[in-house]
Amino acid sequence: MNRAPRLGGRNVQVLRSQLALEVALTVYAAVAAALLVRLGLLALAIPARVWSGEVVYAATAPFVAPLTRLPGGTAGIFGAATLADVTTFVIFALVPLVLLARDRSR
Repeated sequence: MNRAPRLGGRNVQVLRSQLALEVALTVYAAVAAALLVRLGLLALAIPARVWSGEVVYAATAPFVAPLTRLPGGTAGIFGAATLADVTTFVIFALVPLVLLARDRSR
């Protein structure tokens, strides 16, 4: 009587594609939020000795590390935040805007 609808091959492929997109967006949002928290902790000069600072700094270090190797990457901006920290967050914040603008132009 009340059976689940049968999904064709195309519908399953669309569902998988949508699931993959949602997972990717969730991971992206989590990384961007962690980078924002990192900026907040650095602006308040929270040391890595505090457990929350240690967790956030360790989780976001792989994203910031490449920019710290560039000239000027370790220059202070505000609080303990460096140019590498701010640039990493700005890049992560601008990526959705670029993707949105690119899709609208089609």
